[in-house]
Amino acid sequence: MKRFSYANEVLKNEEEAFLFILEMATHQPFYDGKKLYPLDPRRPILNYINQVNAIKYVDKLYPMIMKDVEEETLMIITSDHGDLFGPDYWDHSVHGNIRFDERLFRVPWTEALLEP
Repeated sequence: MKRFSYANEVLKNEEEAFLFILEMATHQPFYDGKKLYPLDPRRPILNYINQVNAIKYVDKLYPMIMKDVEEETLMIITSDHGDLFGPDYWDHSVHGNIRFDERLFRVPWTEALLEP
């Protein structure tokens, strides 16, 4: 949340800015704004619920940045990689070797032009 508060301050006080925020709440251990939840390979449904709750938490942070926009601003939201979530893909590696799966390269992306 501190990163989003800082981003809001920068956007209010700078004429031009490029901000990059890497929010780790959706990576394990998952963070829902209150508590960290470690990944448990024996409980896939719980892992899924914890990741969804972390995503919902992060989604609530974006309006903090967007609320005080004073001029047209391009906002791009993306990820650092695609997702390999599930019983066969608990992380990006197998026995210490990086797993190169096509799904890892399908990176989510959205953009919007924010207006005051």
